[in-house]
Amino acid sequence: RNGYEDMPSPLETEMARPGRKQGSQKRVSILSSLDDTIGNMTPRSQFLSRTPNSLLHQPGTALHRSSMKPSDIPAILGTGGKSPLILPNSGLFSSLSMLDESSWTMALSPQQTGMFVNPDMSNMTEDVTVSAVLLREDDPGEAATMSMYSDFLHSFLKHTSTTIFDLVDEYENICNSQVNILGKIVYRATPGQQKFSKTASVLWLLKQEMVTWRLLSSLYRDRIQSALEDETAFDITVLTASEKTNVDNFFQKDSLVRQSQLVVDWLESIAKDEIGDFSDNIEFYAKTVYWDNTLHSLKQRQSSTYMGSSRALVTELDPDAPIRQKLPLDDLDREDDARLLKYLFTLIRAGMTDEAQRLCKRCGQAWRAATLEGWKLYHDPNINGGKELEPVQGNPYRCIWKISCWRMAEEEQFNRYERAIYAALSGNLKQLLPVCDTWEDTVWAYFRVMVDTLVEQEIRTSVITTEETEELPRDYLETNWTSEKVFEELQATDKK
Repeated sequence: RNGYEDMPSPLETEMARPGRKQGSQKRVSILSSLDDTIGNMTPRSQFLSRTPNSLLHQPGTALHRSSMKPSDIPAILGTGGKSPLILPNSGLFSSLSMLDESSWTMALSPQQTGMFVNPDMSNMTEDVTVSAVLLREDDPGEAATMSMYSDFLHSFLKHTSTTIFDLVDEYENICNSQVNILGKIVYRATPGQQKFSKTASVLWLLKQEMVTWRLLSSLYRDRIQSALEDETAFDITVLTASEKTNVDNFFQKDSLVRQSQLVVDWLESIAKDEIGDFSDNIEFYAKTVYWDNTLHSLKQRQSSTYMGSSRALVTELDPDAPIRQKLPLDDLDREDDARLLKYLFTLIRAGMTDEAQRLCKRCGQAWRAATLEGWKLYHDPNINGGKELEPVQGNPYRCIWKISCWRMAEEEQFNRYERAIYAALSGNLKQLLPVCDTWEDTVWAYFRVMVDTLVEQEIRTSVITTEETEELPRDYLETNWTSEKVFEELQATDKK
């Protein structure tokens, strides 16, 4: 464990200490242009099956038109008062009147877009024809969106009741096009001008409408597909079924868990739109050797001519060393770790767990990537026989892994984002909420934990196991989650 003296230090040959310190404070440029920020939106229906809870989405939520008669859709959508009503949260829009012009400008100005936006002006594409005209208008936002009325009418008249989802998809595309145009106008506008503050407010509203059409499409596709399958659905209980098989069946028969997961996927798709494809632009100096500054300091201290700091540091460099020895890392490594953990949580919040694992490996922390793998449900396809052996899937010790994640989320000595990562993976709502800065983050946390709890309850009642392991907290396992309960909890929070 303490063979660091034989390890080459990247700092000895690649960079001087002052340069390393300057590099550690570098602001990472995530998006090269505003076009990348708002122009590369995630295609609709592509935000399914990215997260640990996405267990069934391709077969369970995709609507195959060939399986429906033309009369099926209007019959289901217009069944005398039985159609589920999906409307935007009234509280979200009723609060708009309470915001002044500066609120819009601050909310949508480049300075407020967070650590992921640092556009390179030299790479921005100028749409001179559209922008030059709109910038001269008294209200560019209103002028840019005037064409939407005719676009919506044209789409409405073009489609019939049997192509309702094509219509909804077109509505989302129309909003997306206007969001791209207004986003460029707002970015190039001079801060503080009233007319551009109004444009920013229109941009925000259009973003909300765009993602609302996306949610409507996702939920109604699932509900129509479920209604068509209910006529032939029947329960089959297999005592030897694996965790994965049982959960797949659970998602097929339980609309609450399935549609709650769709809400999680929807919120993650919005987060992914916001951060863009930033992972390839993140540059960490420690590419293959993590905690390289600590390693460098330890090697320097072995020199007889060392005159630097005598502050105590860890003497071993395995992942558990700082906790086991109760000693710190070098300050620069602690900064690197804090920044990395925040990026990792942001990726998980956007449903990009695979990307988070790749980032861990790129930064020399393959062991951390492995800790993000344990959620996968166990399934052995060979248990029922077969001509050829097939690979086993998932984690046979998932319960132990989950309890470990729960305990790690409870440890106050860990970084807040590190605790939040493992709280999200284990369903620990209490430790997940402190890093939820927005209303959308909070809704995501509640719905994610609800799905996690419902799945865990199903596994423990359906899967036969001979293992005796320590139980997760009772209040987690016995919580009776419903959509109504989630929104009651949300109303009690200060996130609006």
